[in-house]
Amino acid sequence: GQVPDFLSQLKNLTFLDLSFSNLTGSIPSSLSQLPNLNALHLDRNKLTGHIPKSFGEFHGSVPELYLSHNQLSGNIPTSLAKLDFNRIDFSRNKLESDASMIFGLNKTTQIVDLSRNLLEFNLSNVEFSKRC
Repeated sequence: GQVPDFLSQLKNLTFLDLSFSNLTGSIPSSLSQLPNLNALHLDRNKLTGHIPKSFGEFHGSVPELYLSHNQLSGNIPTSLAKLDFNRIDFSRNKLESDASMIFGLNKTTQIVDLSRNLLEFNLSNVEFSKRC
């Protein structure tokens, strides 16, 4: 089945793990409206479509974001540049284009996995925090 829309109404939800749930369809952009979400695990499903642009505007803290092992395609939204993810895993999808917005001097990101995608960007142009 699909990721249920009612999940965005669970305002006290702090951890959502739907990995290995045989989910299909697209990721609801409404998940970014969960104000207390610390971790979102939608990895190892059959999700398709794009990563929602709204994922660059989480209403509360920025969650760990695990979207690996799906069939997500298109560009990584540039809106993600505004956020400082602790952990992000977009590996094993069909994502394209540039992912440099995930990195930056002011970011404290600890784990990034973008492997096995169709990404094309020059990592030597990315500035990393001295805290890395």
